[in-house]
Amino acid sequence: MKKLIPMLLLSVTLFGATARAEAAATNQTASCPRCNMDEAKSETNLVQTLKASPEKTARKEAAATNQLAICQLCGMDAAKSDTKFVLTIKESPDMHACCMSCASRIMKKLGKDVVSVTTLDFATRKQVPAADAFYVLGSKRRPKGSMMPFVFAFGVRADADAFKDKHSGKVMTFNEILAQLNAEQKGNSK
Repeated sequence: MKKLIPMLLLSVTLFGATARAEAAATNQTASCPRCNMDEAKSETNLVQTLKASPEKTARKEAAATNQLAICQLCGMDAAKSDTKFVLTIKESPDMHACCMSCASRIMKKLGKDVVSVTTLDFATRKQVPAADAFYVLGSKRRPKGSMMPFVFAFGVRADADAFKDKHSGKVMTFNEILAQLNAEQKGNSK
């Protein structure tokens, strides 16, 4: 089992890099505007990951020991991201996302199978419920390990306002930021 975990990490990372390169090389119109990953491939990989029982077991064990924090959509290292999300999925191990964009796409694909979502509070560096957090969009500051658009999360409105005052941007709720991302994704798919 110890040999399987590094192989799984490598395959997830290589999948992300390969898919981005293929999408960029073929100029596919269905690629993600943020990471150039083919949406069909990323969603197929996500569904296959959830269905494959040996991988699910390995992912569950790795997640329990905090060895696996790879974004399940784009392959980035979510553990190093300033904008990390953790999605709790029914009857599956937790899934990680490097940013709000990847998290929203995973939530959209899995729908009611998503039990809960937490995000990294940029001020305290602790996971907080995503639905209760406040988000700053359009800041001049660039987070580490995140895809565009750059969105910083805060557990307290006052922290979000202070960050906005210092680095610019707009403070939004979870539902507001999701609605904006969904509108952008619909606009880019036309």
